[in-house]
Amino acid sequence: MADLYERLRRIREQQRRGAGSSGGSAVARSASAGVPRVVPPGPEWQERSPGVYYRSLSEALPRRYAHQISPGGVWGGLSPVFRAGETCLPLFLDVETSGLSGGSGSVAFLVGVGRFEGGDPGGSAPRLRVEQLFLADLGAEGGYVGELHRLLGESPCYVTYNGASFDIPVLRTRAIMTRRVLPEDRHLDLLPVTRRLFSPVIGSCRLSLVEEAVLGLRRHEDIPGSQVPERYQEYLRRGDPRVISSVLAHHVYDILHLAFLALHLNEVLSLSPPPPGAGEGPAGPVSGPDEAARLRLLWERGSSADRDLVAERVQDLLASPDGRCSSLGQGLADLQILIARSRQDWSALESALWLLYRQRGSRGDAVALAKFLEHRQGRFCQALQVVITAAELRGWDPDLEHRAARLRRKIERFGEQKT
Repeated sequence: MADLYERLRRIREQQRRGAGSSGGSAVARSASAGVPRVVPPGPEWQERSPGVYYRSLSEALPRRYAHQISPGGVWGGLSPVFRAGETCLPLFLDVETSGLSGGSGSVAFLVGVGRFEGGDPGGSAPRLRVEQLFLADLGAEGGYVGELHRLLGESPCYVTYNGASFDIPVLRTRAIMTRRVLPEDRHLDLLPVTRRLFSPVIGSCRLSLVEEAVLGLRRHEDIPGSQVPERYQEYLRRGDPRVISSVLAHHVYDILHLAFLALHLNEVLSLSPPPPGAGEGPAGPVSGPDEAARLRLLWERGSSADRDLVAERVQDLLASPDGRCSSLGQGLADLQILIARSRQDWSALESALWLLYRQRGSRGDAVALAKFLEHRQGRFCQALQVVITAAELRGWDPDLEHRAARLRRKIERFGEQKT
């Protein structure tokens, strides 16, 4: 990481020193013929077609993720939560546009992909190859989209952050505008999973906040994403690479940190013991996921083996003082209700219902417990007491009144408990 940051800093410094001799506008004038010429975004960029530029960077990833990446760059051991298969050749995709909306007038002027390369089960550091494609002339979009589709390949497995709502729709639109079809196969959007796991802990899951709180990463000399369209428009007007250099660096960070996040989430979603250093980022300790949310996600989407391990883990946590007497306990009890009902474990279900009734004590918790005591256990007097207590705390409503009246009739008919 430090090597990449230093490389980006040197590139920006070169552009600051060299911009004075590069012309005055994005479409500058040739001194000899007065013919417009396009100014490249920097000295390290290669022209792929008129107005279309490409560059490639490579950076080492943390060694602890090496076991997830094969020498061929295949990402293996994917959690079933991702629903992307057991392995894939991921394409970490990020798009910068000329406008903040995703409409047909918003041009994807900068598209980047990241691919794993190297990797060794023996533990050597894997690497990420970052490739960027830049549109320096809006009139060259046809050739640009063609180069982009060659870069993406025929059956890509996209990995994005909010790409289902932004990046992919934008690229589909630009493909249609140039009479092409965006190549698509699989798509893993990390935002929904990240929100499920970390929003209870850190709140907002904007990528910049996730990078700091979850990955322990810090950006250097970065610009807000909201300034990107303005910088690109200024570059087109002035042809000054210094204007766009911070956007290009921002884009590299987006792709690199997206790969970090994908590897980290896959690690978090494993029920195996975490590897050494899992709780530390380059800038210090990082926030772990909400454990109840993690276990619930694995219960909902995991394999049958995952579900068995989740059931054991929830029982163990609820048996501990820390697991029962906290907000974690309430989340675990909600999950235990799902597990117990699916497995018809009535003892575990009753324990979870009582925990929620005593700790959270909502009207819904009281009604759920009263229903269980009435219909599953036939303990009418105890169910009535739960209803009365809830009404004294929250006030009577038609549902509670109806339930209390029915329970009194059953007590008159069957006694306090039906045998």
